[in-house]
Amino acid sequence: MKFVTWLWGDRNWHSSYGAEHVNLLVDCIRRNYKGKAEFYCVTDNGEGLGDDITVIPLWSDFSSLGHCYRRLKAFSKEFGDLIGGKFCSIDLDVVITGDLTEVIDNAPDFAIMKDFQPPTPYNGSFFIMEPGARSQVWEQFVKDPQGLIAKGNKLGYCACDQKIIATVLGKNERILGDTDGFYSYKFAIKQRGNKLPENAKVIAFHGTGKPWHKEYRAIDWVKNNCRYTKRAIVLGGASGVWDELKSLGNVADNSAIIAVNDSGYAYSGKIDYWVTLRPEKFAKWRQKRADNGYNMRFISIGYNSANKKPEIMDEGMNERVNGKLWHGSSGLFAVKAAFEHGFDEIILCGVPMNNDLNIHRGEKWKQFNDFRKGWTDNLNELKGRVYSQSGWTKELLGSFM
Repeated sequence: MKFVTWLWGDRNWHSSYGAEHVNLLVDCIRRNYKGKAEFYCVTDNGEGLGDDITVIPLWSDFSSLGHCYRRLKAFSKEFGDLIGGKFCSIDLDVVITGDLTEVIDNAPDFAIMKDFQPPTPYNGSFFIMEPGARSQVWEQFVKDPQGLIAKGNKLGYCACDQKIIATVLGKNERILGDTDGFYSYKFAIKQRGNKLPENAKVIAFHGTGKPWHKEYRAIDWVKNNCRYTKRAIVLGGASGVWDELKSLGNVADNSAIIAVNDSGYAYSGKIDYWVTLRPEKFAKWRQKRADNGYNMRFISIGYNSANKKPEIMDEGMNERVNGKLWHGSSGLFAVKAAFEHGFDEIILCGVPMNNDLNIHRGEKWKQFNDFRKGWTDNLNELKGRVYSQSGWTKELLGSFM
């Protein structure tokens, strides 16, 4: 799925949005959508956006009208050709509180969030669309923008782009409302004493109050969901490990680094954890890292069948999760360590689980087939939380970007 966000400066609209809000929303989407995702931002200033976000230069069409009217071009066939596939448009001021995978993947050619101010039927904070599926919205607006605005006003519709959408399409489109987990903070959640319904997935903060404002950050569900993902990157020993790490761009800047075996002394950057199934080798490896002059403040985790701390290491851990064996080589052992340390998401670099060359030992790994079963047996726990940048594990789990 292609996710589209919007960011612009507007002389007619006082905005508190910045690149940090785009980056945060993209991170929240990643955490709550389990399919393959691509991210776009339509903007007049791409500075500060994450490397995993493709910038689409903002067009000048109807910029003189201000507000969100220019966003209507997303309904055009031209935008459809540009984006090249079904997309989901999301406002920066929503809080995602539940998994979106089923709603998005099962959506028809057009679905849009319900508005909570009758008689306006739709809210532009969230919509899903096949490119060009409702091209008449843009086509009619281009022909007579002021006429459509006046007609929408006469019908009592509020806001800007959603006013035009409703005026052109009428009230019979598929809406995403209460039964789908879509709510307005101002008109629904606030009235419930800030308590979320059990099915809540998307909460729109339309209006002046935004989820990053101090008064809302004090609400537990805002604080717990409007946040960056606790993400870890695992560094294995396959030949592509450093290129794969580099491919993640600035995603790595906000991620913990978990080094596996020899990668702990070979990686010159800061490591946060060092994990191994061979604790008897750790003293030698640690000395090599010290000799290289790299950071030595990290948590070391070594295998022990009884979960006891191996000598000279910080923690001990076996290969079982809730009594189930996770026997899938050092890479899977590192994933287990990341889970136990509370990480939401793990990206594997240099863990292809094939006969790729181990760059530290200068030889190909021959026993990879013996360990793949540990990954497939535990796929339900891994899928959607663990990604890989190469090899068999990439085919199994999907890549991060």
